[in-house]
Amino acid sequence: MRTKIDKGFYKWGEIVIRFRYPFVIGFLLLVIFFASQIPKLTFNTSNESFFKKDNPTLIAYNEFKEQFGRDDVIIVMVESENLFTLENLSKIKKLHNEIEDTVPLVNDINSLANARVTRGEEGALIVNDLLEEMPETPEEVAKLKEYVLAHPVYRNFIISEDGKLTIFAVETDAFSALDADGNAIAAEGTGFAETLNSGPPAKRATITDKENTAIVFAVKELIAKYSSPDFKLYYSGTPVVTTYLKGAMKKDMGRFTLMAIGAIAIFLFILFQRFTGVILPLLTVIFSVIITLGTMSLSNTPITVVIQILPSFLLAVGIGASVHMMSMFYVDFRKDQGNKFQAIKDTLAHSGMPIAMTSLTTAAGLASFSAAEIAPIGDLGFFAAYGVMVCLFLTVTFIPAVLAVGFSRSLKIYDHPDRTSFVDRALQGFGHVGTKKPGLVLIVFLLILAFTITGLPQLKLAHNILKWFPAESSIRMDTEKLDARMKGAASLEVIVDTGKENGNYDPAILNGLAQLETFATTELLRDGEPFVGKTNSLATMIKEINQALNENKKEHYIIPDNNNLISQEFLLFENSGSDDLENVTDSQFRKSRLTAKTEWIDSNSYRDQIVLLQKKADEIFEGLADVSITGTVVLFAQTITIMINSMISSYIIAGVVIAIMMILLLGNLKTGLNLLPIAFTLGFMGWVGIPLDMFTLLIGSIAIGLAVDDTIHFFHNFRKYYEESHSAQIAVEKTLQTAGRAMLVTTLVLITGFMLFTRASMNNMINFGLLTSLTMLLAFLADVLLAPALLTLMTRKGGKL
Repeated sequence: MRTKIDKGFYKWGEIVIRFRYPFVIGFLLLVIFFASQIPKLTFNTSNESFFKKDNPTLIAYNEFKEQFGRDDVIIVMVESENLFTLENLSKIKKLHNEIEDTVPLVNDINSLANARVTRGEEGALIVNDLLEEMPETPEEVAKLKEYVLAHPVYRNFIISEDGKLTIFAVETDAFSALDADGNAIAAEGTGFAETLNSGPPAKRATITDKENTAIVFAVKELIAKYSSPDFKLYYSGTPVVTTYLKGAMKKDMGRFTLMAIGAIAIFLFILFQRFTGVILPLLTVIFSVIITLGTMSLSNTPITVVIQILPSFLLAVGIGASVHMMSMFYVDFRKDQGNKFQAIKDTLAHSGMPIAMTSLTTAAGLASFSAAEIAPIGDLGFFAAYGVMVCLFLTVTFIPAVLAVGFSRSLKIYDHPDRTSFVDRALQGFGHVGTKKPGLVLIVFLLILAFTITGLPQLKLAHNILKWFPAESSIRMDTEKLDARMKGAASLEVIVDTGKENGNYDPAILNGLAQLETFATTELLRDGEPFVGKTNSLATMIKEINQALNENKKEHYIIPDNNNLISQEFLLFENSGSDDLENVTDSQFRKSRLTAKTEWIDSNSYRDQIVLLQKKADEIFEGLADVSITGTVVLFAQTITIMINSMISSYIIAGVVIAIMMILLLGNLKTGLNLLPIAFTLGFMGWVGIPLDMFTLLIGSIAIGLAVDDTIHFFHNFRKYYEESHSAQIAVEKTLQTAGRAMLVTTLVLITGFMLFTRASMNNMINFGLLTSLTMLLAFLADVLLAPALLTLMTRKGGKL
C-alpha cells in the first residue's frame, strides 16, 4: 500500500508540472477572493458564545431574557469618603440622567437617584424616586444618609454598608437594535442611530457584540467626564469584561500573526539560506490562513476567545509540511543534478506520504474538538483542521507548481554539506546517546513518567474569565472591588412558575420566596461564609408595600395572609406609576423571579451551590410551583461540565484515530511515544497549580496531533533505512541526517510560535503558550532520544518493527 501511495504522489507531481501555470494562477485568484471576505469577520465574546444554539441551558437563559431582560448589567461604581454632600448627590442625579439620555439601548437604571421610596399617606400608596426632590440643607442631607443606610433593600444593592460606595446598575436591552444589514451603529464608541428593529423579542436577535462594545464605550466616556479625586468612578459587569476581552483579543491576534511570520522567516533562512526556502513555505502558510479566515467569514463564524489563536496557530503548525517538502526537494535537486522537474516528482514520491499522514494526524487531533459541546472549541477544531488540510493541499500543489514555473537560478546555488554541521552533529549526538545507552535513556524517561503520575491527582478544572486578566488590570481590580464592597458582581436567577394566572397572589408562594431568600443569604455557605450576598424578589416588594400601607410600621414588614389583600396591594403599587413589578413578575402574575447576588469566582465553585439551591427550592415549592435556576452564573457553571465531556471525548477520538493512522503507516502502534510528553505536561500543571481551563484543555488533543508528526517522519525514514542496512544505529544516523534537520526546525518553529503566546495580554493565553511549547520540546526529545533507544532494544536480537 505504501508503495502504491508513493507512486501516486509521483504521478501527482507529473500532473502539477504539466498544469503548473493554471495551478499557480488559480491559487492566486482563490486567495484574493478569500482575502476580500476577511474584513467581514465579526467578534463574539459573550457568555452565550460558549454554547451551541440547541443547548438546553442556553435556551432556558434566552427564555429568561425574553421575559425579564438582561441579568448581566453594567455596574458603574462611585466611591467617595463623603458621598452624601449636596454636590455629590447632585452629580449622582446628573450622571443618572446622562446615562439614561446618552448611552444607547438602555432598558433600565437602578441608582440612588431613582431608588424606590414606598410610603403610605392617608390610605394612599405613594412611590417616589429617592432624589426626586433634592435635599437643600446639610440637615436634610444627613437625614437622607441616615434613611439610606438604614434601609435594608438599599444596602449591598445600591449602597455599600459603609456608605462610601454607590452603584449605577445599567441594564441594556437584551435584543439587538440593528437592521438586517447591521447599520444601526454610527461608529464604535460614538452611539447608535435610532432603533430600526422594533419587532417582538422572539423575532429579534440578541444584542450584538458590536452594540455591546458601543454601549460600554459610551459609559466609559461618561466615567472619564464625571470622575474626580473626591468622586472616583469605576465600572465592571459582564458586558464590560467581555468588551475588555475583545480588545485584548484584537490586539494580540494582529501582533502574534506578525511575530509568528517573522519568527518563521528567521528559522527558514537559518535552515535554507535561500529565497525559495523562505518565501514558498511562508506563502503556503499565509495563504492557508487567508483561506481559512475567509471561509469563516463566508460561514458567518465569529472570532471568539478560543478562535483568536487560530491565525498564529496555523502559521506555526502548517509550516512543518512545507519545511519537509523543501528540505527533501533540495536534496533531490542536487541528486538529480539540477533537473528541477525530476526533483519535484522524486520529492513528492519520497515525502508525499509522510507529509500527508502528519497533516492528517494533526487534523485528526484538532478535528476531535469539532464535536465539543463548547461552541468555540468546536469551531476551533473544525477550522483548524480545515486550515491544516488547506495547507497540505497547498504544500503538495502550490509549492511544486511554483518551483516548476521558475526560480531556476536561485535553486542552483545550493548549500554546502558542511554548512549546518553543528546542527547535524547535535542531532547525531542525540541519536548516539539513544542507540549506545538505551537503558539509561529508558530509565530517565521512566523517572519523568513517575514524576508525571504523582502530579496528575493534583490537577484541577477551572473556568474564571476574570482570572484571565492580569492581577493589575483595571477591569479585574474593579470587579474584585465590586465583589468585596457590594457582596457580589454576578447573579443567580431563580424562576418560580406557578402554572396559573395570578398564582403569585398566593401567600404560600410569596412566603416560599421569602424562605428561599433567607436560605440563600444565611444557610448557603462557601468556605464557611454566605455564598449569596443579597437577594431580591416579589416577596421583598410585597413586604415593603404592606408596611407602607400600614402607617410605615416595622411590624407590618410581612407578607399578608390573604390572596385578595395581596392582589389589592399590588394593584395599588401598579397604579402608583412604578414599573418595578415587571422586573420580578410577568404580566399575568404567573412567574416570579428571585435574584441572588454572588461573587465572581471560579465557575467550578458554583456547581455545588446551584445544586443545593435547586434542591431547597424544590423542597419549598413542592406541589406549588416549578422552579428553575438560570442566569450568567449558571452559564459559567455549565461550562465546566461540558469542558469535562469535551476533554474526555476529544482525547479518546484523537488517540483512536491517530493510532489507526500510525498502524496503517508504520505497521505497528507507536503512539505511546507521543502520550508521554502530554502526560508530563498535565502532571507539571498539577505540581505548579495551573488548572485545566478552556485553553489548557486544548493542549492534549493539539499535542497528540502535533507530536506525532515528527514521530511519523522519524519512523518512516527509519523503516526505510533499517530495511537496507539491518542496523538500528545506521538507520538512526541516516534518519537524522535526512529528516532530522527538518524535524528540529519544525519543532523550533512550533515552540517559538506557541511561546509567542507568553507575550499575550491574558493569563490564559500565556499558560497555553508556555505549556504547549513545553509539550513540543518533550515530544522532540522523545523522538530523538527515546525512539532510538526503544528501536535499538526492539531490534537488538534481530527483532522486527
